[in-house]
Amino acid sequence: MKKAKLAVEILVMMIVAVLTTATLLYLIQAGVVEVKNNPNQQEVLDIDLFSVANQGYLDIREFEFCGGVNQNYQCAFPGNEFYLGDEVHFKFLVNINTFQDQIKLIENYRIKDNKGDVILDVDLSNNFHFDFESKSTMEVVKFKDFFTIGEDISPGTYTLDLIVEDAFSGKKITSSKEFIVVEEYGDEYEEDEY
Repeated sequence: MKKAKLAVEILVMMIVAVLTTATLLYLIQAGVVEVKNNPNQQEVLDIDLFSVANQGYLDIREFEFCGGVNQNYQCAFPGNEFYLGDEVHFKFLVNINTFQDQIKLIENYRIKDNKGDVILDVDLSNNFHFDFESKSTMEVVKFKDFFTIGEDISPGTYTLDLIVEDAFSGKKITSSKEFIVVEEYGDEYEEDEY
């Protein structure tokens, strides 16, 4: 009998709490009761939910230019000298900590001339280039990409700034590497006459 009475009392208290909350929320929505916003008031839950991800590791390794990169990420004709109209392939590895068994990486790059002026800026901020689930705490991710040297580019030294971002933590890392654009084949070398 005492247990039934206790259960009824708890049930009545819960119903009163729900009705009181519902009445208060209705009065706030109707505009009868105003809620004052105090900008000096500190939030009760003043925490960074991504603090673990912000402490993660992000690193670019083995960044190199190639004449081509195959499906196994092997570099064909490594080097940093290219001709007008050439495709400039590059590959690199990214070391990264996983966050809740997931990896989301964004790859961007920009090309600067020898004066430091940006002549191409590839910024795909909302495009995940690598979205992967992993049970490991650390992963090595392979990337490959390319761009084509335009026919109107002046010969000289250029810089590729490779930018990789961890979408969870917002961490960005940049690795820069120079490449050289040379004159066309025929301008530099004369054919032997027989």
